Amino acid sequence: MSKLYQYKKISFNLINRNLFIMLIAVTLVYFALQIGITSAVGTKGEALDQIRQEKDQLRRENEITSAKIDKYKAISAAQEYAKKLDLQNKKVNFLQQPDSNSVALAQ
Repeated sequence: MSKLYQYKKISFNLINRNLFIMLIAVTLVYFALQIGITSAVGTKGEALDQIRQEKDQLRRENEITSAKIDKYKAISAAQEYAKKLDLQNKKVNFLQQPDSNSVALAQ
């Protein structure tokens, strides 16, 4: 029995040693993957921040341009432009649509 006991003891020691080595290897691979993923995501985050800043800047420029367009579309601006070109007001008669209440229905 002592030979069997020694054989089991040696095999358990060998198994424990192999398991410990695999545990260390898996842990090292895990940390290597974490570092790789973190560095990859970190660089993408900077690019996303830059794109967001450009988007905000374009939005502000768009608002400024819209304000300028609205300024030129205002009635007062049109009237000033008409005065510069010496345009005159004309009276226009628009045809009105007939009211359905005043139309006689043929029966």
